[in-house]
Amino acid sequence: MLDWWERWQIPLYLAALVLGALIGLAAPATAPAFEVAINPVLMALLYATFLSVPLTKVGQALRDGRFLAGLTVLNFLIVPVVVYLLSRFVADDQALLLGVLLAPCIDYVIAFSGLADPARLRLLSQLSVEGCGPVSVGELTETSGLSQPTVSHHLKRLTEAGLLDKVRVGRTVTHQVRPELFAELRTVLQMD
Repeated sequence: MLDWWERWQIPLYLAALVLGALIGLAAPATAPAFEVAINPVLMALLYATFLSVPLTKVGQALRDGRFLAGLTVLNFLIVPVVVYLLSRFVADDQALLLGVLLAPCIDYVIAFSGLADPARLRLLSQLSVEGCGPVSVGELTETSGLSQPTVSHHLKRLTEAGLLDKVRVGRTVTHQVRPELFAELRTVLQMD
């Protein structure tokens, strides 16, 4: 269930936003009935979002300087700029503007930091080494210090995010960084 939720979370959120907008525009008289559902729905969404956070890895993440730096930059620089730019669309409506600016940014950070898992970054760093061709799960397991199921899980997530290409060589499935992303990843991962 968690894998399904993690995979479809953003499309489900977008679908819910579109559905809410359509209902609001088509039947504005229903607003009072839906208004009482706002807090319970937000609590359910935050609960579902926190389900995808591996709480057993929080201590490890708090000791990972790169992860904390990335999270800090995302939460205090990038997200506020994006929210500010998006808020320009509702700047004329003070109530909407206040709602956008007072909404907590942490739920955005949690939803978009799925790729910021320290194990995923470690695997991505290994795959981003110049001259590194396709690498098998077994090879990554040996060099990363992670278990085979953990490596497989994170490679699946990175592939779904469009960061890796899966390459079949005979009976072996290998992974490699998508060539068009290689230069950008080297810069982001500070490998130069």
